[in-house]
Amino acid sequence: MRNQRSDRRRIARAVTWRIVAMLALFSSRPHLASAQATMRPHAIRIVGTDYALAGPDTVGGGLAAFYFENRGAKQHEIAVVLARPGTTAAQIVAAAKSGLPAPKLGAAYSDGPPLGALFAAPGHTNQAALVSSLERGRDYVIVCTLRDDPSMPEHAELGMFHVLHVR
Repeated sequence: MRNQRSDRRRIARAVTWRIVAMLALFSSRPHLASAQATMRPHAIRIVGTDYALAGPDTVGGGLAAFYFENRGAKQHEIAVVLARPGTTAAQIVAAAKSGLPAPKLGAAYSDGPPLGALFAAPGHTNQAALVSSLERGRDYVIVCTLRDDPSMPEHAELGMFHVLHVR
């Protein structure tokens, strides 16, 4: 009988401590929620039309998620690259007109490899997001390097790029 009572007490204490631990965890949950909220990327929506990209000119630094909607009649992409300091729109157009293939084109104005790319068919929105951390005080180039056919200029040469400033 005594062994049963001591077993019950031991079980009751273990259950009590588990409940106390769970209450402590759940009572600190608002702190977890605020930490998770700061980790959520802010959304950057880019809209493509035939030979133009529209989006915010300036965004905050940190984690960002790019989304791409193609309102044009042609297939388009967005590639996001960190721009070399001092890069101008004229340099981006000149690089596009230089005839360099897409893999080498970015080297003319980028400060490293592309962060990634999203593609969208005409009249569609890509359901994926391109998530990356953006450096404060830097500029990023969002560009479409596709061609309508091999004899046509790259879309960037036709003006399909956007410079994004990160504050």
